[in-house]
Amino acid sequence: MKKQIAVFTLVTSLGLSIQPIVSSAETAQNTRAAQQSGWVQEENRKWFFYENGAKKTGWLALNGKWYYLDPNEGGAMKIGWAQVEGKWFYLNPNEGGAMKTGWEKVEGKWYYLDPTTDGSMKTGWFQDNGKWFYLNANEGGAAKIGWVQVEGKWYYFDGNDGAAMKTGWFKDNGKWYYLNANEGGAAKIGWVQVEGKWYYFDGSDGAAMKTGWFQENDQWYYLDAGGVMVNGWTRINGKMNYFQENGQWINTRELTVTSTAYSNDPEENGSKPGQHVYTKMGDDLTANPDLKVIAVDPSVIPLGSKVYVEDYGIAEARDTGDAIRGNKIDVFIPSKQESSNWGRKTVKIYVLPKN
Repeated sequence: MKKQIAVFTLVTSLGLSIQPIVSSAETAQNTRAAQQSGWVQEENRKWFFYENGAKKTGWLALNGKWYYLDPNEGGAMKIGWAQVEGKWFYLNPNEGGAMKTGWEKVEGKWYYLDPTTDGSMKTGWFQDNGKWFYLNANEGGAAKIGWVQVEGKWYYFDGNDGAAMKTGWFKDNGKWYYLNANEGGAAKIGWVQVEGKWYYFDGSDGAAMKTGWFQENDQWYYLDAGGVMVNGWTRINGKMNYFQENGQWINTRELTVTSTAYSNDPEENGSKPGQHVYTKMGDDLTANPDLKVIAVDPSVIPLGSKVYVEDYGIAEARDTGDAIRGNKIDVFIPSKQESSNWGRKTVKIYVLPKN
């Protein structure tokens, strides 16, 4: 019993002597906290910013940089992506959590954080330094690269040019496309005229430019190796074909004929010296030596037919002759010597149907 009383007396006396010391320590700590300012990393390894001993929350501007102190985490500084009031911001962990602006590459993707507004991430169409970009809101706002379909139209964003939208002629995987700058850079589909030439871009083949034979609405067209629609007489695989001004192919009749030549010499044509030589259809061959005409048997090749004669070229059937019967023609060459040099040769002739 005496031992217990002694212990109690000792504790009581110690307690009375300790109380003033503890109160003094707490007072000192509170005083230091009240004076604390600036960045403080606490035990959870998160950073906080104090001002006059109080933790700041929300946006903090410091030395020309912005930081976000998350009120939902007691004012802890955010790093990485942060959504604030519905907008996304990037607080770069490599720069002490400072908010980034301009282009930023994060995990291999490019984003644009608008320095002209509040630094928030842009989405949708965006123009920078005269180039267009598409920042897809459905994919976190990352700049799209490669082919992208937007509202039913196709665009191409070049990974070698910072994801900028391409315009004009563009080759991808061996195929050509035309991205019209005057129509927002969308890949053209169907017939397109570029610098006076016509091309066709196939919607069923991702808008790729077509070449070779091509049928549309029961009409045939031919697009050369450069994709250009041909017209007029064109040799394809060794055979002459004819295409109208609008590119539509016309089925020609192909004949193999024996050909000779005649000049505009009057005596050769049964006329007196000095007289003019005329065709059956009234063309003055003396006055117009550059005409390309042939004499034909009208029962085989109707007069007025437009033709192509191998080794002679484009011509028109506008003359006849007593010796021209069946599959035989006479080609007009103004020079008597050159017409004689033509001799007699077997040639192919392609005949257009008369309208």
